[in-house]
Amino acid sequence: METGPYPDRLKKEYGFVDNVAPVMSRTDTKSTRWVVSDMYLRFYFRFLYPYWSYVESGRFDLLRRSTEQSLESYEGHALEDFFRRRISEQDVYTSVGGYWNRKGDVEIDIVVVDDIDKCCRLIEVKRNREKLNLQLLRKKSEPILKLFDGYDIGYEGLSMDDV
Repeated sequence: METGPYPDRLKKEYGFVDNVAPVMSRTDTKSTRWVVSDMYLRFYFRFLYPYWSYVESGRFDLLRRSTEQSLESYEGHALEDFFRRRISEQDVYTSVGGYWNRKGDVEIDIVVVDDIDKCCRLIEVKRNREKLNLQLLRKKSEPILKLFDGYDIGYEGLSMDDV
């Protein structure tokens, strides 16, 4: 869809949005995603803007119910962002990000690649540690292992307990 100059302007001049691509993708990939990078705006457009009529009418009970329905998913994505940022600041790597394919059937929360030492960590992030399933992570990462031929692959699960 043609959006004109607005997304680039929101990215370059204001830093409100960002265009992200999967780790190890080509520069001309069509798998990029536009994301709201500002956490306040992300929350606003997810929970307040669609239900602004509830705020205006003082129906905060409805606003609370609508927010509680998708808050867990929102918190999960915020937790992924937190760990991605923490890894970027602390670990030695050559690239860090997420991975997804165009079909949307393969998505890995965090991929940390070190091209110098030829190692890669595939990380699943869940709010609740009991929901982590490293076997499922291994299975869904099979399609991208060819990108890391000759690399030492590690699998890891992170949760709120690791914050």
